[in-house]
Amino acid sequence: MIRGGRVVLAVLALALCASPRRGDAARRVHAAQVRGPSVAPLFDTHRRFRKGKEVKLRFRIDRGSLGPLAAEDVSFAVTHRGPPATTFDLRPHQTRPGVFEVPFAPQEPGLYTVVASIRGKPANAARPIRLGVLGMMPGIVEQPPEADLVVQQRKRMQAKAMR
Repeated sequence: MIRGGRVVLAVLALALCASPRRGDAARRVHAAQVRGPSVAPLFDTHRRFRKGKEVKLRFRIDRGSLGPLAAEDVSFAVTHRGPPATTFDLRPHQTRPGVFEVPFAPQEPGLYTVVASIRGKPANAARPIRLGVLGMMPGIVEQPPEADLVVQQRKRMQAKAMR
């Protein structure tokens, strides 16, 4: 009888631990109701773009609890982190439900950051997307070591010392 009592107690203890606490289901339902939109790029974010060449960037937007989205509801703010920092907006067009496409033609090389906004508010479920653009930037141009005058002189001196 004692053995059976221990088994019953163990089963009761497991059942109490496994049963959901009061309010857990309500919290999950509330979180699903207020779930914000999420934005995901449909292109390789590690790809490097070329200066002056237009590309189409595609994004999937899961609207969350916002309801249907039109192209007018979505905008993308692009910030170029070069000297000077500039920000401009890109207006998308909807290619399929939930998929938006924006033309992007960078005019300067460097790092760009893209942030999606839905109905005027930044999509807080999305991190900024970083884009790299190749090209020469104005300013100091670094030479490879072989082109450096001091390196060339050292090589000549080493060659003379070896003879």
